[in-house]
Amino acid sequence: MANLTQAQSLIQQIRNSKRSFSFGVVAAVTILTFSYWFFSDSSILKVGQVARVGSYRIYEKDLAAQRKINGVMGGDKDRIDPLIQLVDVYAKAQILVDHGIDLSESALIAEEERIEKNTRDRPALDLIKSVFSSRSDYRRVFVLSTLVNRKIYFEFYAINRDVHRATFKLASEFLNRVIQQPDRFNELAQELGYFTHTFVVEPEMMEDANFWQAKLIKSLSPGQIYDQIIDGQEALVLARRSKDSENSIDVVSIRKRPFEDWYKEEKAKIIIEYF
Repeated sequence: MANLTQAQSLIQQIRNSKRSFSFGVVAAVTILTFSYWFFSDSSILKVGQVARVGSYRIYEKDLAAQRKINGVMGGDKDRIDPLIQLVDVYAKAQILVDHGIDLSESALIAEEERIEKNTRDRPALDLIKSVFSSRSDYRRVFVLSTLVNRKIYFEFYAINRDVHRATFKLASEFLNRVIQQPDRFNELAQELGYFTHTFVVEPEMMEDANFWQAKLIKSLSPGQIYDQIIDGQEALVLARRSKDSENSIDVVSIRKRPFEDWYKEEKAKIIIEYF
C-alpha cells in the first residue's frame, strides 16, 4: 500500500514538473515575441517616426523643431515643408557617410563648438537651441544640418576628382591638343563649345593675382600654354599667357558636372521610407 502511495505521489510530481516546464517555455516565448515586436522597425520604434532616410530617422518632434527654426531664420514657416528639408539634409548626410566623411558624435560636438564660437547672431542661435528638448536633438537636427550643408558642396563635391572624372578627361584631352597647337588655343576651345575668356592680371584687384603672376606671367613666354589643369570651384580651367598684352591670360573653362545631377544620382541610391 505504501509503495502504491509513493508511486502516485511520484506521478503527481512529474505532472507538476511538466506543467511548470510548459509554463516556463510559454513565458519565455512570450517575452521573446514581445521583445522582437518592441524593438523591430515595424513596432514601437516607429511611434512618432515620420520617415527614414538611410540610417537616419525623422520624428514628428523634428518637424516641429524645424518649422520653428524656419521662423527664427526669417522664412515663411507655414509654406516651407520641414519634412522635405530634413529628408534633404539626411540624404546628404548619408551620402557623405557612404563616402567616408566623418559625421560621428565627436564631429557634431566639434561643429556645435564652431557654431557657438563663430555665430554672428547670438539671440537667433539661442532661440534655435530653445526649440529642442535635449542637446542630442539639437545636434541631431540643427547642428547636423549646418555641418552637412557646409561640407557637401565645398568640402566634397567641388574637390572630389571621382565626381568630376569625365570633366577631367575632357580637360586632359584638350590640354594635350593645345600643347601641340598653342596658337589654336581659343579656336579649338570654341570648336568644342568651351567658354573662353581673356583677362588682365591686376594684383591690387584680384585675390588670386599671386597665382597667375607666379605660374604664368613670370614663368611662361607669350603664347605658351600652362601645362596643368586648374581645379576651380565650378569648372576646370586651362590657361595660356596671352600674346596680346604683357599681363594678360587666355583661359578656357570646362564646366564640372552640375551638383544637382550628381546629388540626384547619389540620392537615388538611398532607401527613403515614409510612415
